[in-house]
Amino acid sequence: MVRDCCARCAELSADLADARLVLGWDRAREREAALRLHLGVTPFGAAVLCSLYFARGRYVPAGVLADLQQAGSRGGTGGEGGDRVVVVTISKMRRVLGRAAIEPAMGRGYRLTDVGRLLCDEAFEAFEAGLRRSAA
Repeated sequence: MVRDCCARCAELSADLADARLVLGWDRAREREAALRLHLGVTPFGAAVLCSLYFARGRYVPAGVLADLQQAGSRGGTGGEGGDRVVVVTISKMRRVLGRAAIEPAMGRGYRLTDVGRLLCDEAFEAFEAGLRRSAA
């Protein structure tokens, strides 16, 4: 969110908040858009990364991540493949982000490491900076 340092900044911040509301742009979609844009991941990959990011270092079971894909709302295949799609998506993301970004644990699921969190934070910050520039 734009920090209110003057009256014009406060006005722009309010306009941005109104635009987000009108467009149905919520914080989760904004985070996913940031990951897609700055890390080059798929819509489903962005949803998985957000889930791992907000788990704050805890392991997320593959079944939970498969539920995102099975909902079919994130650019998935409408529920076909389940855990297999998660494994392939995680594998591709580890190639793109670096193997150290996502840690797999047999029987426990996946977790985002400090390296992965840093990459996500950088994407979020770059996205916010772009929003600020476009609002100016």
